[in-house]
Amino acid sequence: MGFSINNASANHLPGANITWTCNPSNPLEYTITLELYRLCPGTLGSFMNNVTTITNSCGFTNPSTPRWTHVGTPIDVNQLCPSATSNCGAGSDPGVWLFTYVLSAGWPDTTLTLPGDCDNWKIEFEFCCRNGPTNLWTNTPGNFGLNMIGASATLNTLTAPCNNSPTVTSGAIPYACAGIDFNYCIATQDIEGDSVAFAMVLPEGTFVGSPITHFAPYTAAVPLTGFVLDPVTGCFTFNEPTVGNYVVAIQVNSYDSIGQLISSFPYDFQVIVLACTNAPPTNPVSGITNFTGAGTQIDSNTFEACFGDTVCFDVVFQDADAGDTLTIVQDGTTVLPNSTFTQTGINPITGTFCWVAQPGYLGNVMTFTANDNACPIVGITSFAVDFEIGDGVYTGPDQIICGSQTAQLEAFGASSYTWTPTATLSCSNCPNPIASPSVTTTYTVTGNLSGICPNVSTVTVSVLAALTSSLSTSICQGDSSLIGGVYQNSSGVYNDTLTSIGGCDSVVVTTLSVNPTYLIPQVQSICEGDSILVDSTYYSATGIYDDTLSSSLGCDSIIRVTLTVNPAYVTPETINVCTGDSVSIGGVYYSTSGEYDDTLSTTLGCDSIIRVTLTVASQFVLNFSSSICSGDSSYIGGSYQTTSGIYTDSLIASGGCDSIRITNLTVGATNSSSADTSLCFGDSILLNGAYQTTTGLYVDSFLNVENCDSVVTTNLTVSSPLSVQMSNDTTIMSGATAILTASGGTTYSWSTGQAGSSISVSPTTTTSYWVNVSDSLGCINNAQVTVTVLPEEYAVYVPNVFSISSENLEHNRLYVYGRGVESLELKIYNRWGGNVYETNDASAATRSDGQCCSYGIGWDGTYKQTGEPLNSAVFAYTLAGFFSNGTEFYESGNITLTK
Repeated sequence: MGFSINNASANHLPGANITWTCNPSNPLEYTITLELYRLCPGTLGSFMNNVTTITNSCGFTNPSTPRWTHVGTPIDVNQLCPSATSNCGAGSDPGVWLFTYVLSAGWPDTTLTLPGDCDNWKIEFEFCCRNGPTNLWTNTPGNFGLNMIGASATLNTLTAPCNNSPTVTSGAIPYACAGIDFNYCIATQDIEGDSVAFAMVLPEGTFVGSPITHFAPYTAAVPLTGFVLDPVTGCFTFNEPTVGNYVVAIQVNSYDSIGQLISSFPYDFQVIVLACTNAPPTNPVSGITNFTGAGTQIDSNTFEACFGDTVCFDVVFQDADAGDTLTIVQDGTTVLPNSTFTQTGINPITGTFCWVAQPGYLGNVMTFTANDNACPIVGITSFAVDFEIGDGVYTGPDQIICGSQTAQLEAFGASSYTWTPTATLSCSNCPNPIASPSVTTTYTVTGNLSGICPNVSTVTVSVLAALTSSLSTSICQGDSSLIGGVYQNSSGVYNDTLTSIGGCDSVVVTTLSVNPTYLIPQVQSICEGDSILVDSTYYSATGIYDDTLSSSLGCDSIIRVTLTVNPAYVTPETINVCTGDSVSIGGVYYSTSGEYDDTLSTTLGCDSIIRVTLTVASQFVLNFSSSICSGDSSYIGGSYQTTSGIYTDSLIASGGCDSIRITNLTVGATNSSSADTSLCFGDSILLNGAYQTTTGLYVDSFLNVENCDSVVTTNLTVSSPLSVQMSNDTTIMSGATAILTASGGTTYSWSTGQAGSSISVSPTTTTSYWVNVSDSLGCINNAQVTVTVLPEEYAVYVPNVFSISSENLEHNRLYVYGRGVESLELKIYNRWGGNVYETNDASAATRSDGQCCSYGIGWDGTYKQTGEPLNSAVFAYTLAGFFSNGTEFYESGNITLTK
């Protein structure tokens, strides 16, 4: 199912809020963060100037007007199912960008330093424009400023120096279905554990800090039908029957441990109510269940505990659609470190949360949100649990030390303490004594508290002794053993110090024995071609080979054989005879070709062989074919031949016998030819081994069927480029006709399907037309003209380029063009965000082409119309105003100024 969100071209911001963090090494230095939400598609600038004020009530000089600098990359925070793709990217479902900015006195700084602490530092911000709210007076003609969105923050730095604000961690722009109960929680996190409370306020708009009122029946306290806020948890419920975009402003107040207000900021966001039917999961019917541990459950979503108490409970969510699969997202494990959360089942789904209460967390809220698997709009419901941690004495976990080590003890919760026993403590009435027991000791500490939480706590310091064990091992000579982190290869006693499971030394004493190995040498010799068996392997090459056995102690006993291979000689000899002859080899006469051995013996008793290769050569008659080209010659039959024929050569073969060579010679002819060809300008043809584009003579050589040269000479003519003249771009009113002309060729083919050098067109929207032009040689070129169409009644636009040196009076100034404009405000900025021109002159004049209208006197390209010229550059602009029918318009974009 697809859906959409109302979003006029000038309205795009559904939420904003300001938070901050302090630098503890410089307590007056803060990082002020602005979170600004923008509906997709679209973007926001890298910097924002002149939209922020900083004030105080303590008489300090306020920091100079700072600017906001964008950090990081925009984040798509849509609340869609995982398989849906929003229009922040390549999808069609609506999405929301989160842009993050930091406030600084000037680039490249990203922090702001206050001149001193004050209980009323006020930071206020405004920007245009809200996303067409359904419940605010924002779109009334003449009340343009009501569209602005504001954000602010109050820091009481005198009461709470260098304090960090809470941050909102829940989803930013929730989607709800019209006519269906909806539960949602503003989840927050405070890194210092400060308490947070919530209150409804009016949203802020123009004239920084000014509120925007709701129209009936909506109010600041009830911005949607049936809206109810829990000021403790930040959770709210409603059932809104009407589709729309509803602004909700909830002030987040932070309090210290004694209840003093230390900071506040309004969290301004929209709830998008859509025409959908998916019922979200229901909150736990009985609140938290299965509560266990030492804490106390106060009501359905509140519990109390003392330091050191273990608390566990379940939250159970269910969806009426039995086929839905539920998951739970929670912030408890972030709000309360070292806590655990598990979930079981899918519908219903049970989440189990457990935590051991610790100092530093006196009270806070954790939020559990259940999501179903509907798509693209996920059904969600939120449930908050409030916890209060009472004061009590707490000593932390038991400790373990080794031998003479010491343990640092520490008590929390009271203002004075008494420890026992005192004999092995560095002090008995301090919160953090050092314990030096020689045996395991349990220490008891008593505080000065009264109340439900224990005033007494104990901690046990266990004293563990070092352990010693003995081992014996042996290795063979040449081996090594890893002992004490070092490889040892000598007999001896070695100590290895380890750490036991209790963290104390564990010494292993190892006695190492090194047993001997044996080496027995042997010498053997064989003749080349023989082999000898050593350790189950036959060897036939000279070398040293080991036969490894085992001694009675399990170490190697090696028989090392030194093998010598004596050579057997084979002496080759070649003898050639002609057919009918013979030769004596080894006392035998041979008359056929072959290989024959005469075997003798060396002094070492190995064979010495004379190997004769006998070749009996015959008389050879060889036939060859040869070819040459006309004009060449070939040496055959004792002379150079230039004509076809059969020629005979008598030679002596390599064996000394006759060899006759008969050659059949063929003489082939050569060819030559010429050709004329022509090309259009810009084309090319492959001639003389390259693509040619200029007029000239080109020669190519080929081989004919007889493999002789065939020469082709080409006379190439390249025509001049075809020049096309085209009528200028023009602007017409809707319903009017424009005449388009072209020249420079003989035939014309338009993108409309028409032919001829001139055509008439009557487009209803701005259209570009193409014409292809060809000449008598068939060469082609093309051109384009654009006809801009202005609507008949209400329209406005700003050209994206103008030249101050143009001879056309309407082209050397920048005008706002259109029809039916009642009022306007045009602002132009340079690349650094500086204002170079602005006007609200909406006086209309007829354009030079007789059409209506151009507005104002136009910008002449100088700095604020002072005559000081500006360099050619790209400038940004915003244009806002109303048509005479009361419709509001807003545009922004870039303008290129040329000289």
